[in-house]
Amino acid sequence: MAWAANLRSDPPVPFRWLDLLGILMCMVFARSAAMAFNRLADRRLDAMNPRTQMRHLATGVLSTSSVALFTLLCSLGFVASTLLFLPSNPIPLYASLPVLAFLFGYSFSKRFTVLSHFWLGAALMLAPLAAWVAIRAELAWAPIVLGAAVMLWVAGST
Repeated sequence: MAWAANLRSDPPVPFRWLDLLGILMCMVFARSAAMAFNRLADRRLDAMNPRTQMRHLATGVLSTSSVALFTLLCSLGFVASTLLFLPSNPIPLYASLPVLAFLFGYSFSKRFTVLSHFWLGAALMLAPLAAWVAIRAELAWAPIVLGAAVMLWVAGST
């Protein structure tokens, strides 16, 4: 959508393979870091819950230190992936740590609010918003509407 918006923008934002690679790498690293962090944060609760007690951390198949290292490496990979948008767009780099903090915050939101699915939906909403900002260095209604649909879809699936 961000590249298709070039038909109406002046000057157009050119397609760059590095931008596409950056978006894909950011997506994979951010999701992997967030999911690993969630498993770390929930490992004690997972061990007590019959539904989750066979997960890798709860059973000891994976060590806490190995999952923490994986989380750290994925987080560093996410931040490093934002460097692919430089020098034309530093916004992804500046936003990388706040985005990770928000993604990791979901793991604790489950402990203090019944609206944690809205937090998870908002975390997933960041994907179309961030991709748009990474390519165009601005925000527009199209990714906001798409992001809101994603958030409500996830939040409504409880």
